[in-house]
Amino acid sequence: MARLAAAALAVAACGRTPAPPADGARTGWITVPNRLRIFYEIQGQGDTLILIHGGFVDRRMWDEQADELARSYTVIRYDLRGFGRSDLPTKPYHAVNDLLALYDALGIGSASLIGLSMGGGVALSFTLAYPERVDALVLAASPANGLPVQQEDIDRIMALFEAGNTGGADSAVALWLRHPMLAALMEKPELASRMEFLARENARFFTLPFWPFESEEPPASERLGEIRVPTLVIWGDRDTETVQQNSAATAERIPGARTGVLRGAGHMVNMERPHEFLRAVRALLEEVPDA
Repeated sequence: MARLAAAALAVAACGRTPAPPADGARTGWITVPNRLRIFYEIQGQGDTLILIHGGFVDRRMWDEQADELARSYTVIRYDLRGFGRSDLPTKPYHAVNDLLALYDALGIGSASLIGLSMGGGVALSFTLAYPERVDALVLAASPANGLPVQQEDIDRIMALFEAGNTGGADSAVALWLRHPMLAALMEKPELASRMEFLARENARFFTLPFWPFESEEPPASERLGEIRVPTLVIWGDRDTETVQQNSAATAERIPGARTGVLRGAGHMVNMERPHEFLRAVRALLEEVPDA
């Protein structure tokens, strides 16, 4: 275990080129428990939207959506612990608490949350914990925790961390780029190149000696009926069978939820179908009552 922890720290210390902020963006860090820092960017003006990235990438997966949405909204995106320019987690934690710290540090009363995959899980849990602070919710390729998951899917994710801790970060990245979730995206050379860049920029996460996210009880899947904000559940028809089935089940349990299936898209629906994704998000945001 000590060797694995040392490997994680070594990867974290490697020189990584800091990503420049978007044009006109305001940037900064907030401090969360254990004196760790979380990096964020803010663009635009208007009602607040918070974009929460998926696993093994960072806030830059939202580049197209952030630039477009910032024409009408205040858009905030941040790097979860262990990703982008944020610090590595030192022990398992509740990501909802970091999001709450971001709200409070930036003086956000309420916001619409848009999350993909792991980021959608954070957005959903936050909505259940602090419903009065969420105006709308977008779950992209992000079924609720607690729904049935095939053992094969669990094994594939665990294999990434095994590879990272035995063969090094590059080995884990190579395995991730062959994951069925990314099959559709990797068929497009430009997107494949971008995904490889993001995965390598965030490869240190694969070397963590522990799974960093605390589980929640009861799981979100048992509380979906409590959600009362406008909600969009959207996924690609080339994502894994588990993600597709459980996304549909999530939408069915959320009162009044919209659904969207993007044809030809895999897991990274916002990157693979940016225009269709943005149209669906804008349509949902039009349902949000004026403050």
